[in-house]
Parts: sequence; structure tokens; C-alpha cells
Amino acid sequence: MELLRNQIKHHFLNQIVFRLDYEGLLEKDVEECVFNLRQKFYGAGFTHMNRRAENQVDIQVKIDLNVSSDNEYMVSNTNEGWVYIFSSDSNEVIELSKNFFTLTIEVDKEYKTFDKYISLLAESIEFIKNCSPYFRALRMGLRKINVCFLKELNLASSFFTKAAFNVEEIMNQFSGFECTGSNMVTLFVKDGYCINYVRNIQKGAMQQEDGSQEPVYQIALDIDVYRESDKEIRHLLSENKSIETTLREQNKVEFEMFIKSLTDAMIKKMTEDDFECTEILGVN
Repeated sequence: MELLRNQIKHHFLNQIVFRLDYEGLLEKDVEECVFNLRQKFYGAGFTHMNRRAENQVDIQVKIDLNVSSDNEYMVSNTNEGWVYIFSSDSNEVIELSKNFFTLTIEVDKEYKTFDKYISLLAESIEFIKNCSPYFRALRMGLRKINVCFLKELNLASSFFTKAAFNVEEIMNQFSGFECTGSNMVTLFVKDGYCINYVRNIQKGAMQQEDGSQEPVYQIALDIDVYRESDKEIRHLLSENKSIETTLREQNKVEFEMFIKSLTDAMIKKMTEDDFECTEILGVN
């Protein structure tokens, strides 16, 4: 699988989100984290710093509205606090508060591998964990959202496996009907990680150079790999090396789910020097 990862030359990755939710920190603990980590963030290219108020009575975390209510939890936040924001000129944002630590990456044409952030994340998590004896991890997740567009919905089977998008069978079963959207959610567990596997189809329109609108179907492949509860997470955060190993394992599961969603023909196209296909848009 690692060999194949290195052979992939094209992508339709839209966003990467890493998030660690926790409790047991005070505002002064967060200030200490910011004071000690800001130089590392700056050196990694996060050269802009800001902050915003976090003032909810409770923060409710629910990863996807289509996932059952069992996959949600409450983070108590009765005291007003600050979210410290560090951003780069490349659409990368780190947020740090007494309740969560996140890295959000908006991906454009240039592919951004999660591996390049692992060292920085591991150092940051280790410091955050050790700044309070009351630190308690609630959830640690890595989410990747891939988005592309098809000119014809019946072409989905040329690029995606039936396990991901069983469009052909649906269209045959409901002949005479027009499919304008679909949302599919499957929950998995692998190697101790929970996985929200969300596939979405939405009909829309794309503006052409002459100003006209051409119908297209947006295809979203949304994969969230996570662990929950301090009991499940704490031993994974024991030291820098184990944190790095955990992040790499999460990323490995992400990639495996992604590859299992693609047909062999699509995988082959993505390993070639030039991606030449006019039927699918948004692959860089």
C-alpha cells in the first residue's frame, strides 16, 4: 500500500482536518502552550497569529449530520475562553484552545501530504498533554474530504467501485427517474480506529467559458478516522514517538479506505504522468 501511495501523482483532495478534543485545561495552560509553541508554528510557516472568543456554554461535536446520535458528545465549556489561531499563506490553519487542537488544510491544485505535518503535530500534542495533570483526551480524528465532478452520473462506475457508489444498480432499478442527489454513510472499525465513510452525490451546474451553465454531478468522498475516550487514546499519546506512530497509522487507514473506493482503471490513471480524461473534472 505504501508503494502505491508513492506512485500516485494526481489527486482530488479538497480538505484535510486533524482534530484533538480534550478537557482538563485552564486558560493559563493554553497561554503556556501558546507561549512555548508559537515559535515552532512560526518556523513551520504559520506566520500569522490571531485569536477569537470561545463563548459557548457547551460545545457539541458531531462529525456528520448523517451519522447517528451515538457518535456525538458534549464538551463542557462554561467559562469564556480564547481560541488562538495560527495561519500560513498556503491555506493552513492551526487552532488551539482549552478544549481542542486542530489543523485544517485547504488543498488546491498542489497536493499536500499529511506526512509533512506529523512531526509538528506530535510535538504540539505532547506539550499540550503535559501542560496539565488533569488532561483527558476525548476524541482524536483525521478527516479527508475528496471532491470531483462527473459530466454524467452513469460514468461513476468507471472511476469508483460499487462499494463506494453503487450508482449503476440504482439507476437501473429506478429507470425513468432522475437521480439528483444521494448520501451514503457506512461505519467501520479497523485496528482500533472507528471510521465514518461518507459518500455524497449532488447535481449542480458548472459555468463554462462562454457563460453558459453545464449540468455536472459533484462527487464527495469524506473519510474520517478516529478514536474516542481517554482510555483508548491516552496510551497512544505517551510520548512523541508513539504520537507520530499513531498519526501515521490513522493516515494509513485513510489511504486504504480511499484506494478501496477507486476502480483499478482510476488508480492507473492517477499513477500516470498526465491525467487525461474529460469525463471527470477536478482531478489535479
